Amino acid sequence: MEKDRAVDGKQSQTNKKWSQLKSGQKDWIAQQMKLEYAKFVEVENRLPNKDEKEALISIVYQLIGEKGIWIAYHDIKKRFL
Repeated sequence: MEKDRAVDGKQSQTNKKWSQLKSGQKDWIAQQMKLEYAKFVEVENRLPNKDEKEALISIVYQLIGEKGIWIAYHDIKKRFL
C-alpha cells in the first residue's frame, strides 16, 4: 500500500524506493552522506561505529525531507550501512 502526502496541493509518494528516485536525487543524497561522514571523521579523527552511522543516516534523512524528496527511511539505511 502506497502512502501519499499532499505538498502544495500535489500528491507525493512517500515510500519510494532508491531505484525510483531520479539520478540527481540519488547523487544529492549520496553527496550529503559523504559530507556528513567526512565531517564526522574530521571532528572525531576516527571512523564512526554502528550507532554513530545510524545518527549520520538520521541527519541525512532529515535533510532529504527538507529537500522534499520522499523515500522510506529503511531504504536510505540499507543503502548506506
